[in-house]
Amino acid sequence: MIVDVAAGLFATAGLRRTTMETIAAAAGRGRRTVYMYFSNKAEIYDAVVESEIRLITAPLSGLARTDDALSTGISKFIL
Repeated sequence: MIVDVAAGLFATAGLRRTTMETIAAAAGRGRRTVYMYFSNKAEIYDAVVESEIRLITAPLSGLARTDDALSTGISKFIL
């Protein structure tokens, strides 16, 4: 949940204006709770980036494992 909240804040307020305090408040948690999971804002940012990469690449991993011809697999992915 913290990663999802941070992603929204980074997208709307920007990286510089998003603080550990604003992430904690938006998540409805205390700062100490956020610090239990992440040492600093950079760690949260890295987790957000990793999460977004997984969302983007998940459909592609299935494409890579298929026995279909590449053009058929790409067509299924695009459409």
